[in-house]
Amino acid sequence: ADGTARTVAMALEENDRRVRIKRYDDDNCRVFKTVPLDLPEGWRGDVNYSTRSKGGRMNFDALPSDAENRRYCGVLLLREGDALAQEDSSPDELRALMKECLPQFEPFVNDENLNNIAKKPASRLPGFRYVGPRIHKADRVVLLGDAIHTVKPYFGLGANSAFEDVTSLDKCLDEHDNGADALKAFSRARAPEAKALVQISRGFDRPGFRGFVSFILPIILDSIFHAKFPKVFGPNTIASLQRRDTFVRVRWNKRRDRLLQVAVLGSGLYLAASSVRLLARLALSTPAARRTSLIGA
Repeated sequence: ADGTARTVAMALEENDRRVRIKRYDDDNCRVFKTVPLDLPEGWRGDVNYSTRSKGGRMNFDALPSDAENRRYCGVLLLREGDALAQEDSSPDELRALMKECLPQFEPFVNDENLNNIAKKPASRLPGFRYVGPRIHKADRVVLLGDAIHTVKPYFGLGANSAFEDVTSLDKCLDEHDNGADALKAFSRARAPEAKALVQISRGFDRPGFRGFVSFILPIILDSIFHAKFPKVFGPNTIASLQRRDTFVRVRWNKRRDRLLQVAVLGSGLYLAASSVRLLARLALSTPAARRTSLIGA
């Protein structure tokens, strides 16, 4: 496992046509700067905090690094061309942005840390990529973690999936007598999961209208349909992933839900249109309507 560099994966791709790296163009490029936070008493130190600005200029996520002392590592996400994403940007402008968009966190960033944040260059997030359908070579090489599935770290899916890779590999090694069979079984088990993970995660990251269609609208539909018919429709994708279901199963369930939702909405629209046409015909069939039509003629 060589992480997002994929040196080993690229070497395997050159020598085995069954090892392929699928790379997606990043159409929603973001960069980030880290923000150290020491929260005061009264704040919980064991939860994640997240917010985004109106208009989408910035996202902010704070993850606990020392829960007992309420010490957090904040991640400020900005667009690549944003003035505050540049090296040696203005501390005063950064302070003003935090006061406007992060008033609950701004008082906990002292001037020294603020100046350091403004001074340092931003770091890039990895792009979306996965390897498959084979993620091993004979009994000698196997790919794990970011080497087979690279996603942006918004929901912790990449790290959690890397742990699942290790667990799956351990299980395959225990269940097979030799390394070659074990790694074949590992490829069969984890390559589809890597593909589904990256495709699901990329759907969360599309910009503009595509992001609304692939992320916001499905969450709205899932919330409505799951609340009304919980035995038929599942929860939204993020909630489904938190239930520790597999990525492949979550993707399949959501595709099934989309087809059923389209069928229900389409049937409702058809019935509504049919009802309007029927009412119009009934209205035109009355004696008063016929007399009006004759007078008009």
